[in-house]
Amino acid sequence: MIGISELSTGNQALYYRISVTRSGQGVDWDKQPAFPQPPDYPEPYASAIQAIIEDVREESADVESYTQELLRQLNSTAPSENVELLRDRAKNAGQWAGEIMNEYPNFSIVGEEWSYNPLLVGYWQQGSNNKDGYQSNLRSSMDFPMQKAIVDGLNEEETWGTGLVKMYEGLANDFAYTTPRDIMLFLDNHDKDRVFTEFKENVVLTKMALSYMLTLPRIPQIYYGTEILLENSAKPGDHGLIRTDFPGGWKNDKVDGFTGIGLSKDQKEMKFFLQKILNYRKTSKAIHNGKTIHFSPKDGIYVLFRIIKNEVVVLIINKNESPIRSSEPMP
Repeated sequence: MIGISELSTGNQALYYRISVTRSGQGVDWDKQPAFPQPPDYPEPYASAIQAIIEDVREESADVESYTQELLRQLNSTAPSENVELLRDRAKNAGQWAGEIMNEYPNFSIVGEEWSYNPLLVGYWQQGSNNKDGYQSNLRSSMDFPMQKAIVDGLNEEETWGTGLVKMYEGLANDFAYTTPRDIMLFLDNHDKDRVFTEFKENVVLTKMALSYMLTLPRIPQIYYGTEILLENSAKPGDHGLIRTDFPGGWKNDKVDGFTGIGLSKDQKEMKFFLQKILNYRKTSKAIHNGKTIHFSPKDGIYVLFRIIKNEVVVLIINKNESPIRSSEPMP
C-alpha cells in the first residue's frame, strides 16, 4: 500500500520524502531521501519512482508499505507563484501515482484531502470529471465529509436541518464521487478525537456509527482500540492520548485487550459486537457490491438498505429513547 499525504510546516522550499517500512525493522532511513524542489525536482522525482519499482520487483516478502510524503512548505514568494508551484506539485504527484499504478495495478493508493466538502474530496479520485482535466491516479480518497456527517448526525438533536438528516444528505452526495465504494471512510484516526470520545462515551451511539459505516458502500477504516472503547475524553485533541498504547501483550499488564482480561462489560460487549458485524460483512455481497436505497429520516428513525439479488441488508437507526411506531416507507 502506498499512502500520500501533505503537511505544511513553514515557509521553506518544497521537497519530497520517500520512506520504506519493513517488518520488524521500522523505517529504513537509508531509503528516505529528501529531495528539494525546485530546482532539482524533475530528476529526483523520476529517480524516486524508479527506486520504488525496482525495490518491489525484488519481491521482498517483508516489504509492508511504501509511503510518499509530499511536504508542502511554501516560501515567501508571490501568491501567483505559489499557485503555480502547487499546480506543478499536484500534476507530478498524479504522474507519480500513475507510474506506480501502471506497474502494479493491484496497489491501492489513498489520498488525504482534509476537507468536509465532498466536491473537493471527489476532485482527487481517479476518473473525476474535473474541469481543469486533472487526474490524480488515486483510486481512493479519505471521506472526511461523511465522517463529520456521522458524528454530527448522531450527536445533534433531531430538527428539520440537524441530526440524522446530515447522514442522509451526506450519503446523497455520492453522485460527486466517481466510485463511492472505493472511498475510504473512517470515524476517527491518529489526528482526530477517538470516536468514543466524540460520542461523549455513549456506547449506543458508537455502535450506531460503526454499524452505519460498515454498511455503506465504502472501504472502512477502524482505528486500533475502537473495539475496546479507547478514548481521550480527559484531554480532547491531545494527540499523545489519542495515540495511546493498546493495553495488553506485556507480562505485567493488568488490562489486556487481546485476551479480555481486565476489560469492562461495555468493552467486552463492543469487542464482540464488532467481531460479529465484521465477520458478517466479510461474506455479504450486498454490502460489497449491492445497490443502496435509503429514506429521509423521520421521527428520529433512519432506514438504509443494501440489496443484491436475493440478499437484502437492512440497517435501522433509531435515536428514540422510548418505543415509537413509525410510518417510515419500505422498498
